[in-house]
Amino acid sequence: MTAGQTGKPTSGDESGLGSGPPERATRPLQFRLSALLVLTAVVAVLFGLLRWVGVPPQAGAVVLVVLVIGALAALGLIAAVFSGSSGGHSWRDEEQGE
Repeated sequence: MTAGQTGKPTSGDESGLGSGPPERATRPLQFRLSALLVLTAVVAVLFGLLRWVGVPPQAGAVVLVVLVIGALAALGLIAAVFSGSSGGHSWRDEEQGE
């Protein structure tokens, strides 16, 4: 062995022995442009069908409000599922006896 090589891993050892899997960086929730374009096309077709059937504009406004509230609720649920913190008491705590 040469000077500085003792056979023991040093703090700068990059072999990865004894370390767990690397932590994955959490990315913010993102939408691709293609998904937004498809969503826009679906809403346009929906409102086109409503107009073709002869639904009054007030009913179209109700449909729009329901779509917006549903989209916000879905985004909130997705954000809650993919967030790293539980934020409080969860059913997992009960299973583990905590």
